[in-house]
Amino acid sequence: MKNLTLSLVAAFLIFIGTNNCNGDILVTATETGGNVVFSGAGTFNLTALTIAGSNNTLSGINASASLISMNSLFGTDLYSGFTGPSSFGTGSPFTGSTTASGSGFYKSLNQIAVPMGYSSGAFISSSMTFNGQTFTTLGLTPGTYVWNWGAGANADSYTLQIIPEPSSAIVLPLLAAAGMMVRRRRS
Repeated sequence: MKNLTLSLVAAFLIFIGTNNCNGDILVTATETGGNVVFSGAGTFNLTALTIAGSNNTLSGINASASLISMNSLFGTDLYSGFTGPSSFGTGSPFTGSTTASGSGFYKSLNQIAVPMGYSSGAFISSSMTFNGQTFTTLGLTPGTYVWNWGAGANADSYTLQIIPEPSSAIVLPLLAAAGMMVRRRRS
């Protein structure tokens, strides 16, 4: 029953997150099994951004500097020209992830990095895990953070959702609503 409840809550949170997200890149951070896991996917429209050079980055975060580096990226193109929050918590300095996988992308306070030669609109995904960490130890503040750029057909955004573990305050109303729907369908 507990696993079913957690699955329902997770599905509900994902549904809410994906349906209220403005951006083409969505990154979620969750506490799972004593670890913090970041997962991200989507596309970038780089048309409205300005090329700012190239760099190499390591996988990790610095919440107070608004830095998320989703994978070890060697040979990246850097872009600037977006606006958004200057932090997503108090965590500092840079904390490297335990593992990372995927094609990788990076966002700092003033730059976005994509693999060298990335074409706007191409699908990209990545994940990273911080073993034995919590939102508290990493200095993450739960919430939704959005960075925007461009306008019209060139508008795009990068969204980070830091989703806390469901509490009984969330679980009980969801179970009650699910029970009412099942009861109505049987009638």
